[in-house]
Amino acid sequence: MAILRNIQIHQEIFVLLFTTSFFLFAILRNQYYKYAKLLVLGAVSQRYANQYLREDNFFTERVNLITFLIITFNLTLFFSKILDYNQVCKIFLTLLYILIYYAIKFVLIKFLSFSFKLKEISKLILFFTLMFDRVLAIVMFPLLICMYFFYIDAYNFLIWTTYSLMLILVFLKSMCFVNLGYNSFGISRFYIFLYLCVLEFFPIMILVKTILF
Repeated sequence: MAILRNIQIHQEIFVLLFTTSFFLFAILRNQYYKYAKLLVLGAVSQRYANQYLREDNFFTERVNLITFLIITFNLTLFFSKILDYNQVCKIFLTLLYILIYYAIKFVLIKFLSFSFKLKEISKLILFFTLMFDRVLAIVMFPLLICMYFFYIDAYNFLIWTTYSLMLILVFLKSMCFVNLGYNSFGISRFYIFLYLCVLEFFPIMILVKTILF
């Protein structure tokens, strides 16, 4: 009975996370569709990203907050699925680790921009690094629904499809950072590469190791 109760509890948590994500998507669709569209298109076109940045108002701040919550919930669902977590504490620890990761990224970017005396670049880097993560969280949501509720056995295909999306967006993010840091601000490619390795590539490599082994 205890085992069945634990399974029921962790399934209810997953349902709660999905319901919350769906509710946030509904808010984006009904209230902030214009800005959400610009955000998604910004991942493939610099023009739309610049347009989103020019808007920079109360509504874009709300979109940023909502999409960050979507990142947190959807990544928690993804990692909990591939790691086969069935305990409440592990699920919440996963969510906490994701928040800690983004907090570290925020502090490090602020520190580096202060060290290089380029305070104005920190806002741009934070926007672009989170923009690609936000787009990933939005795009992966239908895949997560299939992973959890699809009756046809397509788990491996869905996992690798999601992972491929991550790689594509990391590649686009890398190109964006090279263009922004080197071409616009003259930051050495070595420092850009070091940043990408530590905060972008390394988490992906850990994920690959988890999936393969």
